[in-house]
Amino acid sequence: MFKSGDQVYEQDALSNSAYYVRQGYLKIYRVGAKGQQQIIRLAKQGDIVGYHSLLTQEPEATACECMVNSVLCEIGETSLEDYLRSNQQLSSALLKLSCDEIKMTCDSILVMTQSSVLARVANLLLKLFDLFDMNSGDDFPFKISRDDLANWVGTSKESISRSLNEFHKEGFINLEKRKFQLLDINGLKRVVKIS
Repeated sequence: MFKSGDQVYEQDALSNSAYYVRQGYLKIYRVGAKGQQQIIRLAKQGDIVGYHSLLTQEPEATACECMVNSVLCEIGETSLEDYLRSNQQLSSALLKLSCDEIKMTCDSILVMTQSSVLARVANLLLKLFDLFDMNSGDDFPFKISRDDLANWVGTSKESISRSLNEFHKEGFINLEKRKFQLLDINGLKRVVKIS
């Protein structure tokens, strides 16, 4: 059991465990030289996190924090190695997960370096709504801070607020404090495409 804000594992630490997300939402991030977080991705129920150190015997490349109260199952080094040796399906799934993470990272780098702030925020909202299988009119499943959004797209909190207010005025989203409601997926997609 982890509470909102609890650290699951730390960047640059050697770990003897990976974690299966049974319930909750986690943010995976890296801290830069200036001490600022760069959110890499979110993890949700069914995901496995923290396996880099276990598989490579190197320090963790990222850190992980619970965004809401979460239930995680700890998988020890010996258990994971035994499962991977005896279960081809699990080995393939973990390999696919690693490849998916590499692709997401490449896509994120491209968007961050070649898109306007407005397009980066629109792209992030689309990714979040897709990640959580949301449809028009659905509320985002938990509150997310403007700081976290800014850290994710590499901009200031003020730029995030301006972008969200612009999307609200255009009718693409509904804002209520730190909660979002998706109203117009195609509108957000047009912002990404135009940029």
